[in-house]
Amino acid sequence: MAEFRRTILGQTPYLAEPRTELANRALKALGIRSLDDVFTLRGAKAYAWFPMRNGRHAAAPIPTSSAKRVHDGGLAIYVRRIRECEMFEREVADSLRIPASSVECSVFCNPAKATTLAHFDRSDLLILQLSGRKTWRIAPNDFAPNPSLCWGAGDRVTPELRLYAPGLPPTEMPRNATSHVLETGSVLYLPRGYWHETTSEEDSLSLHMTVLSTTRIDVLMSALKNELLRDPYWREPAYDLSAGEPPAIEQAAAACTALRDAVSRIEASDLVHLPVPKGDFDGSARFARCGQVSFGIESVDSHAETARVVITTHTYREKKLTHIELSIEFIAACEWINGLASGTAFDLPTLLRQSPGLNGSEARELLGVLENIRLVRRLH
Repeated sequence: MAEFRRTILGQTPYLAEPRTELANRALKALGIRSLDDVFTLRGAKAYAWFPMRNGRHAAAPIPTSSAKRVHDGGLAIYVRRIRECEMFEREVADSLRIPASSVECSVFCNPAKATTLAHFDRSDLLILQLSGRKTWRIAPNDFAPNPSLCWGAGDRVTPELRLYAPGLPPTEMPRNATSHVLETGSVLYLPRGYWHETTSEEDSLSLHMTVLSTTRIDVLMSALKNELLRDPYWREPAYDLSAGEPPAIEQAAAACTALRDAVSRIEASDLVHLPVPKGDFDGSARFARCGQVSFGIESVDSHAETARVVITTHTYREKKLTHIELSIEFIAACEWINGLASGTAFDLPTLLRQSPGLNGSEARELLGVLENIRLVRRLH
């Protein structure tokens, strides 16, 4: 998997030769012995895939009890939200080091002669052919590389797509498309945005792993939103930007200046967590308030003079909540640190001045705890 991540993932298609035993293992894990079994999988939601009058295809949910009859009538069916697939989804997410919510497994049931017209998706696709034969025509996407949305040849070009796809919209597969026949046990990987269309020569059953890969926009926009939400200025209504008058321009300019300041506070070390430094620190050590983290008080036990607090760290993979019990004497120091702008540096003497109830030993103990849960980081 490491080699796959390094040389193939998000870069180039990959086709593996048929391995019947691989398909058999997947069928056994899913509990599928026949087409009927697909429509009785736990939690499964069925969708009919059908042609419209304009020549395009569309999908609509249907009762799983009707899926077999619809399939026998010549329409392709796909089934998603399958509980038996959750194990596969977790394994793929862990292997690719992405959030588990970014991976979804579905089973496509294509009758003979079923087709899918030329289109591209905003996700990576990993397909295992479970039975039958299906031909895939694929091609790189020069029209809209790394798209932020799904699109089919002949569809209306949306304003979002036009931001990075200024050319003439294609109406069919690119001329450099290549054809690949998937048989039982074949595996095909397509990077995000790759053109593809399919034809089933016979009844076909395939397992599709959709990987909605996180983009740099996703990571940075999420981080920026977390940073902006800490400032009440950004939570105010934007009525003052709606009128095309000089005051609105001034307010917009002020917002742009504040935005640049917020962007400057986003640190790489808050987006990618490196191991916390080991070892003690002396009184000359300096710390900074980390970004992408929040502090909150959940409850106070006045008899025990303790407080239960929660530290929430945000990464592109997950939000991690850490609950700890602290002496009430530590709360003022935590609130002061939490109120600092991201990246603000301070030292032990400054913390002691802001928290006169603490002595040097207690302040060092608290900083060690907060460093481990990433509310602060040590500066070198």
